[in-house]
Amino acid sequence: MSINLNIFRCLFFFIACLLILSSGYAQSEAISNDTAMEQIPIFEGGNDKLLNFINYYMIYPKTALYDSIEGKVVVSFMIDKKGTMKDIMISKSVYPSLDSEAIRVVRLMSQVLPKWKPGRHEARAISMKDSLEVNFNVNIYERANNIHHGDREPTPAFDLNRFLNDNLKYPQNSKEKGIEGSVLIKFVISEDGSLSGLKVIKSVDVEMDLEALRLIRMMPKWNPAIQNGHPVKVYFTLPVRFSLHK
Repeated sequence: MSINLNIFRCLFFFIACLLILSSGYAQSEAISNDTAMEQIPIFEGGNDKLLNFINYYMIYPKTALYDSIEGKVVVSFMIDKKGTMKDIMISKSVYPSLDSEAIRVVRLMSQVLPKWKPGRHEARAISMKDSLEVNFNVNIYERANNIHHGDREPTPAFDLNRFLNDNLKYPQNSKEKGIEGSVLIKFVISEDGSLSGLKVIKSVDVEMDLEALRLIRMMPKWNPAIQNGHPVKVYFTLPVRFSLHK
């Protein structure tokens, strides 16, 4: 009777061990499946739209362009649970002016493009880090913008300061609010000295931005840039200053 009892105890212990091991195995399998369900943030417009945005709005810093400084700046950021880009910063630096331009473009992207589809874990939206490369390549940039370096910089064929002073109209709303500052406009000066492709690259106030664009659109032709004795198309940036204390 004692032997049978011992056998029964051993058998019970063996079955209990099997049940414990089986339970542990099932649990480890469930955790593995949950991990596999993790999903990284996705921009619903696709990577091509992000790259097109960067290429269109990126302004190659002038000194870096002339000195042929290039490289890939890596910008990291956080996509929160709602798909908003936050904590934008440089994770791989190339050159100070290139880093600053990369940050500017990605911040602009976060303001005007649709939100991202956030990362997920265990079927729940979570905040997750991601990054983008902003590629600065002199040859690609100049081919895309049909721009050359000039042996001679473009110059206005008129008194620029007098033109600005005579034609600038300070927006009344901006004046009443005490807003002042410099709107920075980028544009192309063609081979014949005409201006085109105007973009606001540093804004102060919406009405001031519009006035700065109006002012440059009405400018007479400039003296074009010269390369190897021939006029060439180049880009140019010009600040339009709005000051209440002249």
